[in-house]
Amino acid sequence: MRVNIECDTPLCQDGCVSEVKRSYRGVSADDRRDQRRRVLLEACLDLVGRGGTPAVTAESVSAEAKLTKRYFYESFIDRDAILVAALDELFTDVIAQIRDASRRAEPAERARVITEVVVAALCSDPRRARLYAESPAVPALQSRREDAITAVTNVIANDNPNAGPGDTVPRELVTRIFIAGGTDLVTSWINGTLAADRATLTEAIVAMGRTLDIAVASAAKHATTAGTAQ
Repeated sequence: MRVNIECDTPLCQDGCVSEVKRSYRGVSADDRRDQRRRVLLEACLDLVGRGGTPAVTAESVSAEAKLTKRYFYESFIDRDAILVAALDELFTDVIAQIRDASRRAEPAERARVITEVVVAALCSDPRRARLYAESPAVPALQSRREDAITAVTNVIANDNPNAGPGDTVPRELVTRIFIAGGTDLVTSWINGTLAADRATLTEAIVAMGRTLDIAVASAAKHATTAGTAQ
């Protein structure tokens, strides 16, 4: 009898009778499910890279992954779910890289380091870049994008060594302006509506970040001086 490697459910003449988790060639059922999920996510990204988010459906992803739809629904409830999962992976990676780079960078270089992390993360995988660029057009992805921008804002603002109790301009607000503005520039660049090379794009975002940081520091100094005068 030939064993179906993909199937984790034993069969009899009446069909599937129960779910029994078995190992196959030393790989557990849970590990095989995780492997299938990875293959499906890669297939999703491949489709996005070629045809954008509209190209992603349960049928197209399953066909691209060479798996039956049963295995798609084993991991994802619908097309939005797999798109969200793919975008979440991007944001998780970027946030971790920003946190690490931000803490190691000299204060004067934070804006550049953070910008380079974001741009490099998107340039390294055109499929992810397109998914990110098209996320505002998909409600489920737009919601995740907003959550990620908030998370990045919190990481950068809380890790800022220049932050102090004298800040009268809320640092989170200023950081949000930096992230939102930089994100908009990167999205336009990815979509091809912004005529600039990578170096010019990076320098523009860095300049914006430094300008905002100077504005916050200036406001804090003014508040401290005013408090002393009183």
